[in-house]
Formats: sequence, structure tokens, C-alpha cells
Amino acid sequence: MVGQTIPAPDPENSRADISGLDSRPALRWTWLVLIAAFAAHIRTHELTRRSFWLDEGVSAEIARLRWSQLFLVLWHREANMALYYALLHFWMKLGSSEAFVRGLSVLFGVATVPVIYALGRRLFGSAAGLIAAWLVAINAYAIYFSQEARSYALVVFLVTLSSWLLVRNLQQPTAARWLAYAIVSALAIYAHVFAALVIFAQAASLLWLRGGSFAWRDYARSLRWIIYLAVPLAIAVVKIGGAPVNWIAPTSAHEVWNFINGITGMGGKWLVILDALALALAAAAAVRAWRASKRSPAVWNYALVFSWLLLPAGLTIAVSLITPFFLSRYLIVSLPAAMLGVAAGIMRVRPKALRRLLGVAISLLSVLGTHTYFHRGNDVYHENWRAVSAYVLDRAQPGDAIFFTPLARMPYEYYRSQRNPIPAGPMVLDSAAGGGETDMSGMMPSSLRSSEANPTPRPIAPRRSSAPFTAKAARWWMNGISRISMFVCLPPRRAPRRNDKSAAGSPLRHAVLSAHSTRTIVKAGGGHGRNPLFVLRQTRTRVQMRSLLLLLPGAGTHSPRRRRPILLPRLPRSL
Repeated sequence: MVGQTIPAPDPENSRADISGLDSRPALRWTWLVLIAAFAAHIRTHELTRRSFWLDEGVSAEIARLRWSQLFLVLWHREANMALYYALLHFWMKLGSSEAFVRGLSVLFGVATVPVIYALGRRLFGSAAGLIAAWLVAINAYAIYFSQEARSYALVVFLVTLSSWLLVRNLQQPTAARWLAYAIVSALAIYAHVFAALVIFAQAASLLWLRGGSFAWRDYARSLRWIIYLAVPLAIAVVKIGGAPVNWIAPTSAHEVWNFINGITGMGGKWLVILDALALALAAAAAVRAWRASKRSPAVWNYALVFSWLLLPAGLTIAVSLITPFFLSRYLIVSLPAAMLGVAAGIMRVRPKALRRLLGVAISLLSVLGTHTYFHRGNDVYHENWRAVSAYVLDRAQPGDAIFFTPLARMPYEYYRSQRNPIPAGPMVLDSAAGGGETDMSGMMPSSLRSSEANPTPRPIAPRRSSAPFTAKAARWWMNGISRISMFVCLPPRRAPRRNDKSAAGSPLRHAVLSAHSTRTIVKAGGGHGRNPLFVLRQTRTRVQMRSLLLLLPGAGTHSPRRRRPILLPRLPRSL
């Protein structure tokens, strides 16, 4: 069955091609190199402008574990993105700065550009491939996740490569290429489980092909291998259960809009409208091809793109009606399909002047979205752990103790490890047992609760430690407040006065820091009447309490004394 082929796709691209690109390979490669170079430049621009947020800190700390510890973490807690953690483990042996850690995502973000060109060229011609590559290069959402130490750039690269291998197998099938398709598809699922939705969309699109025009036996064999290779991940996901995603809020129209606005390039409603127009033109071309020759290769080209674009989002929304599962960044796997569909739609416009006008308008709005991202940011989920960790480490005094919610310790530990020499830092209270030092913020299984998880030394609480009480008080506070990401209480050398501006940079008696914002401080009461706390409330309307850090003054050496509430100065905006 390896020799069975179908004709190469030819969806009326010859007369729509720009400047004869199909017959001028030198010009084609020149444009591709320029686009890839621009993609590399824009993805390395201001790479360290943002601090690591909670999830990036988790990535860095998991990647620093030994292989035995890393395996147990993936098996017991964080099976998703397993491939990315493994690659980052090797990558961080060469460097561990913010820019270098994020550089792995930059590489995959740039590598996606030539792959999507190759895929677009196979589906809709060279001009459409170059347009799709250009749109991905300037897409603010793609740039955003190419500058983040998470697996999203990797999974986008792998699902695009998987789709290209599938198209090649339809045109020129070989046993080696079918094997490569199975391996790349399985790796994509290990990069992010939502890649499985793209594999499903690919299978659904094959229904638009004639039964005798496709090597179904070879495809079925590859699909079986994908399933076999993904079985360990499936077992781990079932074993872990829904804990890693139980924080996702119910699906809302706002979240759906964030997804649509994101994959189109974060350019606002006008870019969404123009992209929708281009997709509508591509859909009209698909209908014409269907009427001319049902189940032809030209029809399948469009079926692949629209299945890839619509099925992952549609299935996720359907599941979210039962249990919340919809998150816009998880569906970034559909971004290449959106850009391919827009490129195909642009190529359907007649006359050529109007086609160019539409392409330029979409490009300008996409560049505007990228400009907005770099100047205003897209930090919906992000916390400034760099500033908060520096604030704690610079002001903590001997005898202080620190308390975390699960996972929140990881970004703090990352920034602590970047200091030279590495400071011991405050003693860490166990959020689970109520006292003593903790493991990697609850990420590590109990069998690994040892100094190996954090090789740097920490002070040990003396015999008269009040850690169990203070940890219990901290948990009491956590249960009563839902919009706080971080507590920090630091003992002063002197109490700041009401209008003492000079005290803003000195150690504070009770300072509450948030990684989301440091602009407004309001009093929230005291933990069991022992330690008056001041809460820095969030400026955003919906913030999940996923990162909380509580530094208790003197909790490692003696019981906290009753103190009177004090007024805090405004924290510096530089935090």
C-alpha cells in the first residue's frame, strides 16, 4: 500500500500565484529566509521584559530535578507537557537565566515558520504558504507564547509538522514518512494533551477523501502506533485525575473572545472581522471545489484546515458544558490552521489589487496587535515573581519563616537560585503537615521529600518552633480570602509612620505583596488576632488564588507576639 498515491493538491493556485513564485525557487527561498529572520528578531525582542509567572517557575524547577525525581513528578502530578520538561532539563544544563530558559520556546516558535510555509505550499501553493508564514511570524499570540517558558510553542511546531507529514503521505507516501508521522504526532501529544484533538481533526478530515484514493492501511497502522505510544501518558492523566485543571473557571463568552482574538493576532475586532472575511472566502472556495468534484484532493485541503480550526475548539466547548475545560491558551494548537485558512482566503480574492489590499490590511492590524503586546502586555495570568522574590530575599531577617500554597514556592526558588551566592532564605513551613520544611510546594511525592529536591541549604527551626501554629493560621487565612495571591510579613527595625515616605524602601513590619499588582493596600484583619495582616488586593476582576506566599516574622524561633495594627506606606511602583 506504500505505493498508493493521490494527485498533488492543485486548488486553482497557478493563476493566483504572486510573481510566479512556484517557478522562481530562488525568490521563494529569499522571502522565506527574510520572514524567518524577522520572526527570530521579534521573538527575541524584550525577551526578559516580563518576570517568570507561576507556570514558568514551575517549568524551570521541574526541569532542574534529577531524572528519577522528574519521572515521579510527571507520573504523580504533572503529566501534561512531559516532553517539554524533558527537553528543558537538557536545555538548562547550558544555562538557567530567564532569557536562556525562554530561548527554547523561541527556537520552536521560529522553526514553525518554515514548516507552516511548507504545509501551506503543499495545500494551496507557494504564495499562500509565504502568506501563512508571514502571518505566523507577526502574530502577537504566537510571539507571546514563543517568549514563555511553557510548552505551547513546542506543541504548535509539532502539530504543524505532523500535518505536513500527513499531507506528504497523501501525495508521496513512504514507509519512513508514515513512521515519522506516527512519532511526531505522539510527541505532540506528550508536548500537550490538546494535540490529540488535532490528530482527531486530521482523521475527521480524511472522510472527505475517496475511499480508494488513500493508503488507509498505512494510515491505520500509524494511528495504532500513535495510540500505543500515548498509552503511558493516558494512564498518568487518568491516575492524576482532574486536579491539574480543577481551577479553570466555567466557560464564558469573554474567554471564547480571548481565544478568537488571540489566534487572529490580538489585533481587536477589526482584525477578527478581516480574518473572518478571509476564512469565509476560503470556505466559499471549498464549497465550489466540492460541487465541482466531491471528495477530491482540493476539497480535502480545505477540510483539513477547517477541521483543524473548528473541531478542537468545538469539542472543548462541548466538554466544558459538563466540566470546565476551556482555556484559550490550550487551544493555541489551532493557530496554524487559522493562519492557513486566512492565507487561502486572501488568495481567492479577485482582482489582484483588492487581494493585496486585504493582505496589507490584515498585516497592518497584526503588526498593531504585536505593537500593543510589547507596549501594554498581555499579562492576564502573570505575576511579578522577580520583584516579589527580590523584595523578600533582600528584607528577610534571621528567624523568619515562609509559607506557600501548592506550587507557589517554585518561582520563588528559581529566583533564589539565580543569586550568587545563593541565599539560605527564610525557613519554609509545610503547607500540608502544618510545620517544618516542605518539599517542592507539594509538587513532589512524599517518597521524594528530601534535600535532593532543593540542594541549597536552609536554616532548620529550633526545638521551640511555633511552625505548626503559624502554618495553621496561614491556612485559616487562605480559606477565608479568595482574591489574594501572596502574603509577606517582614519584621522591621523600626515601625514606619503614617506619612514617612523614607520608610517605603525599608523593611516593613507587616507587608503584603502580590505578584499581580502592588498599587493598593487595604487592611483585612489579623490571623486569629495574633498577626495583623495587610492585604494587597488584586486589580483584576477574576484572579485564581494559585500563588500565595506568607512570610511570618519570627515564626521559626518563637511564638508571634500580639501586635497593634500599623499603617503601611505605599509600596514602590518598581515592584
